[in-house]
Amino acid sequence: MATRAKKKVKLPTPPQGNAPEHPAIVKKELRAIFRDAFDQLGGAAWLVRFVRDDPQNARTFVQALARLIPLEITGKDGAPLTVLVQSADGTQTPVKWGDQKEVTTPPAILPQHNTPQ
Repeated sequence: MATRAKKKVKLPTPPQGNAPEHPAIVKKELRAIFRDAFDQLGGAAWLVRFVRDDPQNARTFVQALARLIPLEITGKDGAPLTVLVQSADGTQTPVKWGDQKEVTTPPAILPQHNTPQ
């Protein structure tokens, strides 16, 4: 049985530089479009209402936020990170992360909501 020689297929070369199809250009344009839509919807105030309206929206928001936060945070020149936590009475407590062997849960820094009783 005779075997046929396989035909070589030449793949197209990817776009170079500032070609409009270049993924970096498309990503930049999409960011601008999303930013414009975000501003037209009402910006941060709209986002807060959106997140508060539905628990699924809140989950989606937290998932998106988690992708934006770096996996490891350190202070200047690799030193432990110090965060000032301000209490309702205005006192500030410095809390350091990064100098422990085990990561601990940070203190709650979100304001407490008082519910009428």
